[in-house]
Amino acid sequence: SLFGFEVSKAAKDEKEGVDVKSIMANTPAEKAGLKTGDRILTFGGRWTDSVGDLYVAASFAKPNKEVEITILRDGKPLTLKATPKNG
Repeated sequence: SLFGFEVSKAAKDEKEGVDVKSIMANTPAEKAGLKTGDRILTFGGRWTDSVGDLYVAASFAKPNKEVEITILRDGKPLTLKATPKNG
């Protein structure tokens, strides 16, 4: 991915958001402070209640333009900022 992370969501999981499963080193996701186990609620202002939602939201991201990612970590909402790079 442009941001360098992977997500998943269990079939029976009906809560909002998707779970971060892995983060690649030296990527916009790692630099933004995203961690494995975080739950992404919104990406660039768009709700991400499914893996498909997240891919759609990420597709609107422009290289070198900062994107806000709202996550849930330890039960608390947190906003991170990631800047995707070209390629």
